[in-house]
Amino acid sequence: MRGTSLPLKRAQSITPDRTTERPGKSNGVSNVAVQEHGEGVALLFKGRTKLEGGYFWKNRLVLIRVLITFMAACCLATTLMQGSIVRLLKHTDFLTLPDGNYIRDTESARVSPGVFPHCERAVWMAASSFRAHLPDKPSLEELENLGRFSRRPARLAIICPNLGSVPDSLYMITIAKFLHLLGYELEVYARKDGHLRFAWDDLGVPVNLLTVNESYKVPIDWSKFEGVIAVSLAAKKILNSLVEDPFVDIPVIWIIPEKVILKQDPGFNSSVDLKNVLDSWQEVFNRTSVVVFPNYYLPMAYREFFNEKFYVVAGSPWDVWESEHYMKTHRREDVRSKLDLSSKDFALVVIGNPCVYNGVWKEHALVMKAAASLMSAGYSLDDATFGPVRVFVLGHGNSSSPYKDALQVMAQHVGLPSGLVQHVGVDEDIHGLLWASDAVVYTSVTEEHGFPPILVRSLTFQRPVIVPDIAPMNKHISDGHNGFLFPPGDDEVLTQILWDIKNSPSRTNDIAAEGKFMAEDLNSRDAVLEYGHLLESLLDFPEDCILPRPTDKIQGLVPRGWNWDILTEFPEFPVAEENSTVKDLFFLKSETDLKPIENEFDTMDFDNNSLEEWDLLEDEEQQRVAFDSDYKDEIEEDQITDRLETLRTSFEEVSKFVKKMETRWQKDDHRERENLELERVGQPLVIYETFRGSGAWSFLHREHLLYQGLSLSTKGKRPDADDIDGQARLPLLNESYYRDVLCEFGGFFAMGNFIDRVHRNLWIGFQPWRAVSQKVALTQEAETSLIRAVNSSEDGDALYFWSQSDSQLPEDFWDMCDAVNGGNCRSVFLETWKQMYGLPSTWMRLPPMPSHGGTWSTMNCWALPTSSFLEFVRFARIFVDVLDAQHYVEHHEEGRCCLSRSKAEGQHCYCRLLEGLINVWAYHSARKMIYVDPNSGAMREQHSLQDRKGIIWAKFFQPDLLQNMDEDLAEEYDDERPNKRWIWPLTGEVFWRGSIDKERQERYRAKLEKKRRQLERQARQSKYKQKPIGKVLKTESKSGIVMRKLRHHQVSPTSL
Repeated sequence: MRGTSLPLKRAQSITPDRTTERPGKSNGVSNVAVQEHGEGVALLFKGRTKLEGGYFWKNRLVLIRVLITFMAACCLATTLMQGSIVRLLKHTDFLTLPDGNYIRDTESARVSPGVFPHCERAVWMAASSFRAHLPDKPSLEELENLGRFSRRPARLAIICPNLGSVPDSLYMITIAKFLHLLGYELEVYARKDGHLRFAWDDLGVPVNLLTVNESYKVPIDWSKFEGVIAVSLAAKKILNSLVEDPFVDIPVIWIIPEKVILKQDPGFNSSVDLKNVLDSWQEVFNRTSVVVFPNYYLPMAYREFFNEKFYVVAGSPWDVWESEHYMKTHRREDVRSKLDLSSKDFALVVIGNPCVYNGVWKEHALVMKAAASLMSAGYSLDDATFGPVRVFVLGHGNSSSPYKDALQVMAQHVGLPSGLVQHVGVDEDIHGLLWASDAVVYTSVTEEHGFPPILVRSLTFQRPVIVPDIAPMNKHISDGHNGFLFPPGDDEVLTQILWDIKNSPSRTNDIAAEGKFMAEDLNSRDAVLEYGHLLESLLDFPEDCILPRPTDKIQGLVPRGWNWDILTEFPEFPVAEENSTVKDLFFLKSETDLKPIENEFDTMDFDNNSLEEWDLLEDEEQQRVAFDSDYKDEIEEDQITDRLETLRTSFEEVSKFVKKMETRWQKDDHRERENLELERVGQPLVIYETFRGSGAWSFLHREHLLYQGLSLSTKGKRPDADDIDGQARLPLLNESYYRDVLCEFGGFFAMGNFIDRVHRNLWIGFQPWRAVSQKVALTQEAETSLIRAVNSSEDGDALYFWSQSDSQLPEDFWDMCDAVNGGNCRSVFLETWKQMYGLPSTWMRLPPMPSHGGTWSTMNCWALPTSSFLEFVRFARIFVDVLDAQHYVEHHEEGRCCLSRSKAEGQHCYCRLLEGLINVWAYHSARKMIYVDPNSGAMREQHSLQDRKGIIWAKFFQPDLLQNMDEDLAEEYDDERPNKRWIWPLTGEVFWRGSIDKERQERYRAKLEKKRRQLERQARQSKYKQKPIGKVLKTESKSGIVMRKLRHHQVSPTSL
């Protein structure tokens, strides 16, 4: 029983008399008016028609009549539309659903899929299918049973642009605590520091503040993370660094809580600028692995940017925080006064599903009927105690929508006095309307897949909410505890609920308070669990990564709530710090209502130097000095002078000056590069930094004598540097497959191909771009020590390396190789070794390597003499050719890599095995192996030559043997030109001793052919003689100029 019973006095019937004549039925007067108007027009032009034949003016008269008839028809259609609404109200039974199904109990409240809003249903189906489209992969338990040599936790990067943004920080901190519980190692990247940084420090998560340059290059090595989680649209500038190589394969989860992606900027006047902006956003959306939204309505605002790469994780603190922010910056009395609401008025706000579907007007009429019954039961316009019931219908277009006229017609026939029903568009103050209300009714009876965000805001405003008794409303709303439930279509129960709300204010306040408590932590636990499952499905854990704990096994340990307790540290928290200037999206009229326009909400623009300088001015006195009036006048005068000088100069002169300066700059740049190259030739050593893509530019040296860039792709070269184009020097790198599987060895082969054209130094070294990010690059002290050792030649033909093997790996070389290659290093190396040297199938021995003591080179950070480098390239070319012949079909066509168990490492299948190849070659070719400390420059010899005596297989690594093998392959290719797939000729120069004789014969044959063609041309010319063309003589006579053609047999000109 609900409180006080409602009086028996009921509202008047909304069904008008069926015999009432329908408005607009008779339209004879309009026809007469049109006819008389047409005759008047005809009389007006009668005289002129007779004068000009009448044809033209008769056509104009017909056109005018058509236009007048069309206008009259529009007026008639409007009248008939109102009449149709009346007819619908006559036959309306508010206890039926839009599809005609009769409802009396809550069990039948579920609506069939046919009534489901089309837009939300499509979003739900697309979001549900995302998980189904993820590739099948083994579970964490299955990976654990495979046997892994793991030595580090799984790493995740979190991009939280503004650490002062309360909802973003609350959301990510709640997720981070759960990820810590799973075993992930986290690292936060932000562009702006804030008050909530202490929460990350308490959690033990390191925070890095970034500055983004003009080209959006962020000095972060994303490759060390298994995945990236970004929140807010403001993270777009940081995500730009993940668009280019070598970070294009890192999984990225982008959480977007903003309602509208872009906001209009009056500075964008051309469609070209707008197109460039949208293309930039489109590029980042395409790069993202999945876009996550906190509700099912937001994806409709971003439908232009992706198809099905989104996912919905219901639940977030954004709606609660925005409502709290509004209450702290507004007074409820002021908001009610703006809506012309007195203290006695009962404001009833009607909300519903933002999508358009049939039958929504019935739901609104149901609430109007309940309001009319409430007024007839105890309210009066003249009553001094109780004010009228004001009904505000929210949504379905903006404030100028024609739907407001239909609402007035329905209110009139329901029995509500004029002016009590008001339509509120989505372009008005939604927060103020909800806060000023006395009750909020959610009318949509369509089945939804998430709790509506506007209901969360209503609960946060501590307003009593009334919802239909259907899912998912009844999952979170308990009748009489934190809200009210009514059977769909039952206006009597709805009227009784409104009566109880008005007459029991203390009970209503308690219910509203419980509703606010429920809304603050709504779906928090389910959301963090969903992120755990999403990461398990999306991430690919490499071999050296410790697997996280399965989400299903720790569900009971997940706390409830969005960590609002961290805000207790700030009783007067600066709420105005939020980027909440974007208009809220509650209702969508159609799919064309939202048009993405230029971004203006991102106020954290760190590229603007003026803002940084402004931050340095701490007090108002310094600001006044900086903007003194004299200073401003001086700036204005300088600008006027510059403009006047510009106006006196013609456009041609300006263009000529610009071209002249560009030519000068190009010459100066070319001259500087030539000088740098000449200085570099004089150095004993050049270290080439191998990289691929613009994402690695931040980790490379610039204008340094010791270093030079080596790009594995033409597109990734730096435009203002003298990088070597490895792709142009080695055609094999045109295929992205080999750029991936060879890694730095693609650069080695490119440099070894006609090396004298680009490298003229005695020593050569290599260092990948990752060396800087992983802090194994040479410092200035180490560079000096290395150059001193190279100049002294005290170590002879030695291998210097400065990136050593991990101490957590086994000391035995082959055990270490197995640990980083999926446990198959020995077997793969042995098969490649046997085929490379033609050993029998029964051969089961690997090149012996030390089982303890010393360290090994990793990451391909080493230097050695140029002649030795060419010898190593010759050995590596043959080894890679045999290795690829064995595993190309399995890896390239079937997608399986025997050297890795993860997809990410499988893409670079041969890289880890080839990293250790330099150690095998240097150890068995009797070269010193010296480790250089990258920080101090201290040098220590590893695996001394004395300890290798009697162990090494020097016969397999003799230069003459490798040269003979290389020449045999070159001769085979030169003679037979086999059609089989063979990458050895594509990895470098093809040369053997017979090539010189062959080239000499080719040149001699070409010389004979040229001489033969020359003799044939001379014979043709001597056979035919060309006759003389003749001469032309010009003479003057009385009749003018006489021209005659004279031949050899004609008379002389004097006879004329």
